[in-house]
Amino acid sequence: MIPLSDHNPLQRLPIVTIGLIVACVWIFVAVQPAKSASPLETTRDAQVRELEFTIDYAAVPCEVTRQKPLTENEFRAVYEAQLSDQCLAHPAGKAIDPNKHIYLAIFYSMFLHGGWLHLGGNMLFLWIFGNNVEDRIGRFRYLLFYLAAGFLATLGHVIAQ
Repeated sequence: MIPLSDHNPLQRLPIVTIGLIVACVWIFVAVQPAKSASPLETTRDAQVRELEFTIDYAAVPCEVTRQKPLTENEFRAVYEAQLSDQCLAHPAGKAIDPNKHIYLAIFYSMFLHGGWLHLGGNMLFLWIFGNNVEDRIGRFRYLLFYLAAGFLATLGHVIAQ
């Protein structure tokens, strides 16, 4: 069952929740690469663009645990050879994105989505439940809660890998 609304009246406008929804939608539409930028672009080109964006901006479990960007060899092992473990015992080769800030990638990941359905589902739940939480605990504590939950979710992803 998908909730469409709730019956909890709000005491004040949920500014933080609205801001988070606007930020997530804007990042998905304007920043993340579209599935296909033009009719002339092949599916393969679009996939390469998406993968490059992910490697440059998203939190990659191996990068978080080692606190440094993936090497070219690790990238090949994961994305070309389809190996399940990104962290090679002896990662040779240069970093794919040596300027990537691993900890900012954890923050960025809180605003990235895998598709319209992912974005829509998350924003629906954020609106229905987030506005009540913001109303109850206050704007500043709600923003801290959102960021802490996003950080813990990323750590859960890292541990699960």
